[in-house]
Amino acid sequence: MHSRFGSSRINFHLHCAGFGNATLQHDLSVDDLSLDEAAAAEGNVAHKASEHCLILGMNPVDCVGMEFNGQKLDEVMAENITVYTNHVRTLRAQNPSAYNLVEPKLLMTSVAPDVWGFADHMQIAGTTLYIDDLKYGFVIVNEEDNPQCAHLAVSALDTYNLWFKITKIVCTIIQPRAEHVQGSIRSVEYTIEELQKWRDRFATAIFASRKKDAKRTAGKHCRYCPVRATCRARMIRTVFMSSLDSPIETVSDEEVENLLRELPAIRKHLEAIENFATILARSGKKFRDFKLVKQKVHAICDDEEVLINLVVDKGLKKDVLYHPGKMKGKTALRPVLAKVKLDVNDYFTVPQANTKLVPLSNTSTAVNRSAAGVFKPIKD
Repeated sequence: MHSRFGSSRINFHLHCAGFGNATLQHDLSVDDLSLDEAAAAEGNVAHKASEHCLILGMNPVDCVGMEFNGQKLDEVMAENITVYTNHVRTLRAQNPSAYNLVEPKLLMTSVAPDVWGFADHMQIAGTTLYIDDLKYGFVIVNEEDNPQCAHLAVSALDTYNLWFKITKIVCTIIQPRAEHVQGSIRSVEYTIEELQKWRDRFATAIFASRKKDAKRTAGKHCRYCPVRATCRARMIRTVFMSSLDSPIETVSDEEVENLLRELPAIRKHLEAIENFATILARSGKKFRDFKLVKQKVHAICDDEEVLINLVVDKGLKKDVLYHPGKMKGKTALRPVLAKVKLDVNDYFTVPQANTKLVPLSNTSTAVNRSAAGVFKPIKD
């Protein structure tokens, strides 16, 4: 569970006061904001496996084949997270009398009771506080000026009442799969005075985010925002960034790169609009210039290998079933299978057709979403 103002969300609030209101319909306590659900699931497995190893004193390689979050730990992931577990164990060996915590919940009580986050690993060694953060993705995470690291550090100082006991805070990013010029393990140091400034920034941003009329501000931070596809501020920025004042042949390489960078945002926005309009149409909404039709679907062979074996047993070559590279369709194979007394319907299934919105000029027949004519009128 994550706070709406947690360490993994705070960067949005720092750059966009309207983020909180914009995402009220999204369960940010559980949603991962990654664009790639598979990558997010993989990251969860890496964190759970690492936590398991650190708590039980195991090596990741010894956990290969074990299930974490419903997925098995493989050798590649075990090798990668070993970079993290080795870092933590080295730190512990250097400070044998230190106080260590794995996945502690850290509350920023100096700002508000609903602001918290979870550190992957934390150590209190004399007057030094260590915060370690495992990042399993490929996108490089910079340790300098990192709001998430600062959030965890401030929260740790609050949770354990360390503001007057700690003089140095070391935040470390461990990112085994990202190629960074400084390597997989990168650290940044903070003083108490620097974290006091960060705490003030967090307090100001969170206060602004709680306002009902908080303004949305678009920027690079929009990349992982769950409402990035339908946010007006985001689209205004995208249109501006992707607009040209001269023929496209005359633009610079830098401008072309800027255009390419905005293409995913444009596609995502248009897809969100189309999906929303389709949902409305399916629930009965009628549009003046569009209609709801069934999508064209093609029959799919249930088991190509079974069909091939049957055809070969009947004396035909399997080549009669194929166009170059793929199996022929149901209609094309009907007369071929009929020659050997096989019914094509026994080997092909037609998927259920979904619906989509198309212009009225489209020749497809509209789907009737009205109940008119289905039921007889009620007589008095």
